Amino acid sequence: MRQAGLDFEGKPNSPESNRAQRQSAACTPCLDDSGFAREDDATSEYWDNFGIVEESLPGLSLETSVTTQPEEPIITGRRVVSLAHFVNAVRSLDDHSCPKLTGRFALVKERRVGLWSELTFTCSECQEIRKLTTDPVTEPTSLTDKANVGVNDAAVWAFMSIGSGHSQFEEAMAVMEISAMSKGAFLRREESLGKCWKTVLFDKMIKAGKEEKKLAEEAGAFCEDGITPYITVIVDGGWSHRSHGHRYSANSGVAVIIGECTKKLLYLGVRNKLCSTCEHYSRAGKGKKDHVCYKNWNQSSGAMESDIIVEGFQRSVEMHGVEYRIFIGDGDSSVLHQILTKVEYGRFVKKRECANHVVKCYTTRLYGIAKETKGSSAFLGGPRIKRLKNGARKAIKHYANILRDVQGTAQKQRDQKADLTR
Repeated sequence: MRQAGLDFEGKPNSPESNRAQRQSAACTPCLDDSGFAREDDATSEYWDNFGIVEESLPGLSLETSVTTQPEEPIITGRRVVSLAHFVNAVRSLDDHSCPKLTGRFALVKERRVGLWSELTFTCSECQEIRKLTTDPVTEPTSLTDKANVGVNDAAVWAFMSIGSGHSQFEEAMAVMEISAMSKGAFLRREESLGKCWKTVLFDKMIKAGKEEKKLAEEAGAFCEDGITPYITVIVDGGWSHRSHGHRYSANSGVAVIIGECTKKLLYLGVRNKLCSTCEHYSRAGKGKKDHVCYKNWNQSSGAMESDIIVEGFQRSVEMHGVEYRIFIGDGDSSVLHQILTKVEYGRFVKKRECANHVVKCYTTRLYGIAKETKGSSAFLGGPRIKRLKNGARKAIKHYANILRDVQGTAQKQRDQKADLTR
């Protein structure tokens, strides 16, 4: 606090200095609570008397700041790139011979085609245009040569292989910040891939049938006519079945026939009780449009397997030129019954039980005996049942090898007999 009669430096004030301080205080703006000057009416009038305007200051330069919006980047997010191809493509830009040595290529546009992009570069001086792609394979692609499968078809192929569709594909791409193809493009590629898969699958099955036929002819396994060879096949099929509070059987089933010698697929069949497209138009109350209908079954789901296998037996001579005289399958007796009644050569067909199925049934019976017999846990417990199961597997394998040796010896005898008769 300032003492009376003293200035700010602690010196005594004279009457003249006190009067000067009072006059200067009248012209000094007051301070508000925040410490900043508060301009009252008297102070405002004081500064207005100066009459300073911008026109009276010819040397004055005013600085103004203009806010500009940043340009939108040409490329955002991530891309799927074939690295070796793209590096070579970028290096090709160095081959440009611009008349003006200062010219350089700049990216001006991107055209996206699903997961691959076409990048357009323009020279800043001579305006020459170069276009590069992020993937070496565009359209169409080849499904028989992995190196010629485009990235779009490869992506659809991958998601189809894991049982997913466009929704899962779009979600995965969104997480990785990669622009995904539209649903229509995905479905079109899905349909084209399905047709190509069918063609490739059929060719592979025909090729496998020729191998089985050749092996049967070499082994001398011919039917009664002495012309048509016969082979042994493995059959199996199934459909999803669930019982959790209610009974449920799937609307689709599949079955296969595999050659026993080559272990290659000879026949594949699918049965569907529902077509999603037909169901959609039926629910909407609209007329059905032309489409590929996948509904080909209207009976029970349990009958799908036997129907497919019977169809494969009926087409064996047509597709492969052989008869399936012996088949290895599970304990489903309905398959053999259908073959005996519906296949032309069905009366000659014999069935062998699958080793895995036999051991499985054997183990199930052992556990059933242990559960039903009182006090049997000490004699027929889990460890002992496991040893019995392993013993059964080894016994089957042992006698299978003996049978194979006998068949090999018989083949050698036939070959020797054929050599002697020549």
